[in-house]
Amino acid sequence: MIAADLNGDGTSELVLAGSTGTVIMRRLSQGGFERTTLSSGAGLAVAVADVELDGDQDVVVVRLSDRAVDIHYNNGDGTSFTRTRRNYGSVATVCTDDLNGDGTPDLLLGVDGDDLNPPKNEVFYQQADGSFSSGGSFGASPISALVTGDVDIDGWPDVLTVNEAGVHQLYLGSGGGGFALVPEQIVSAGMQHGVLADFNGDASLDLIMVGRNANVLEIHANNGIGRLGLGDRVAPALQLVGEVSITIPAGQEYLDPGATATDDIDGNITDQIEVSGVINPVVVGKQTITYSVADRAGNISSAVRTVNVGVNSGQGGSGGGVTAPTFIILLITFAMLRRRMPRP
Repeated sequence: MIAADLNGDGTSELVLAGSTGTVIMRRLSQGGFERTTLSSGAGLAVAVADVELDGDQDVVVVRLSDRAVDIHYNNGDGTSFTRTRRNYGSVATVCTDDLNGDGTPDLLLGVDGDDLNPPKNEVFYQQADGSFSSGGSFGASPISALVTGDVDIDGWPDVLTVNEAGVHQLYLGSGGGGFALVPEQIVSAGMQHGVLADFNGDASLDLIMVGRNANVLEIHANNGIGRLGLGDRVAPALQLVGEVSITIPAGQEYLDPGATATDDIDGNITDQIEVSGVINPVVVGKQTITYSVADRAGNISSAVRTVNVGVNSGQGGSGGGVTAPTFIILLITFAMLRRRMPRP
């Protein structure tokens, strides 16, 4: 099942491929749904993309009977389609994405090997005339789902394969259209379907998987550079510039030396540091300034600087300065004694 706006009215329709065929369910304004049959043959997998770049969403279906790939080109109204059929072997699942960066959707097929050929994931790049040419293959395991998305945030789509054996693999895409296997694989038995989405709001794609026999939904968080697992849990390194405790005389303007921050994923994030607290140089005593910074994943670091505003000390000479408290007491005492002394 997949949701897509097939008629351009701003509301998504549901496209369902199953044992009774591939159908489109459209919500009616008065309530309920209208059903349109796209294909009467049983469907094994479905994908949606604007294949011919005419502004309309087209539907790609894998037929269960012969594993052929049907591309249903949308005529614009979301109810009538023109079909073309292609045979690429024993296809089990299909995904569409611009895999080589030429601006046109390509086909990514999961071949399961039921025709006694080795299982693989095969890429077919769309050409200018609308045809598809083989762009190579990768992987050697039967899969139940293919998911694409820019996991490592380098501008190129990556491919996540949900494998029937329970060991799922991430292949990183590149500008040349090839895919490199990430050595660290995801081991999780029973998973059959997956989706890449920014689940925790840190601007990177996380993996969500589920399977009918797994009895659990798994979320594998992205650490921001393409590693799926617990996600980014390391807080930024926040470093004060200068001393942690600074002393200034009363009345002197305070110039804060600031701080720096770096993150193992986001890099230099000094410009994102937030500073709270204001030093009042005429108020004697201890005052503080707090620095805090957060990375994209929400990990927060903070630091505090203490500023001691002290009493000015006398400098001597005729320039005056602050008179010591003890000396003032002596002067007062001497004056009182003189007043008590009898005059000659």
